[in-house]
Amino acid sequence: EAFILSNIPWYIILGLSTGLVSLYFSRMTLFLEHSYELIRNEYIRLGIGGLILGILVYLFPPFFGEGYDFILSLLHGETTDLLTGSIFAGSEGSWMAGIAFMACMLLLKVIATSSTNGAGGVGGIFAPTLFLGGINGYLVASILNRVTNINLPDNRFVLVGMAGMMAGVMHAPLTAIFLIAEI
Repeated sequence: EAFILSNIPWYIILGLSTGLVSLYFSRMTLFLEHSYELIRNEYIRLGIGGLILGILVYLFPPFFGEGYDFILSLLHGETTDLLTGSIFAGSEGSWMAGIAFMACMLLLKVIATSSTNGAGGVGGIFAPTLFLGGINGYLVASILNRVTNINLPDNRFVLVGMAGMMAGVMHAPLTAIFLIAEI
């Protein structure tokens, strides 16, 4: 698809949103991981982290694993089955349910990531950053499409959101652009 120059103001809105989400992710990750460090008994720390992560994965199945399948679904426009198995299941046709689901995942993914890393699990911030960027891009495009009655390309916003989130969290904008361009 050709790049549409008139969409640049909407990408700027995505950039501002991604900057705020990057700041939230970075600060909350540091805070939550520090909070886990205060728990001296590693078995209690693992138990708390596992319990929190288990509850979040049960409520939001896309949190299981690294989230690449979910991102691919967003990139391919396969959004009809995204709510399946979640607490929002049964409301697949509702636009508001989809927005609420994405917003909840946007806010809670940092807790899942920090519970994995802070409790002693093996994880990082690369995949969660891509996951959050994709969700943020899709969320912004969906809201703008509904509010402004235009037809923004969701898949482009997912990619740009991923690059913006990676650039904001890792402070490496050129690396983010080149990595997402490879996708």
